[in-house]
Amino acid sequence: MSQYYKDAKEVLAPIIEKIIQTRDSKSEEIKKRWPEISGPRISQYSSFLRIEKKTLFIAADDTRYIPLILAQKKRIIDKYNSFFPSDDIKYIKVIVESY
Repeated sequence: MSQYYKDAKEVLAPIIEKIIQTRDSKSEEIKKRWPEISGPRISQYSSFLRIEKKTLFIAADDTRYIPLILAQKKRIIDKYNSFFPSDDIKYIKVIVESY
């Protein structure tokens, strides 16, 4: 192989590592701000899961909390977007998980 060309793995590995570090640090920041984003009441029985395709995924302790979270959907989205405007969240999906 020529000195001017590198393996794709050699070129992409540092870029992928940087992306993963950035995503992980952002997830930690979101988790830290979750009580502010969701509100003190909702944060007691929910947690941040992930962001995917302009959707904020939220974990809830029990199915009975889903309507309470969805009732605050607009406020949660607005608050999230005020902290992280580049994500431009449009939707919320609530998933029930046991802690």
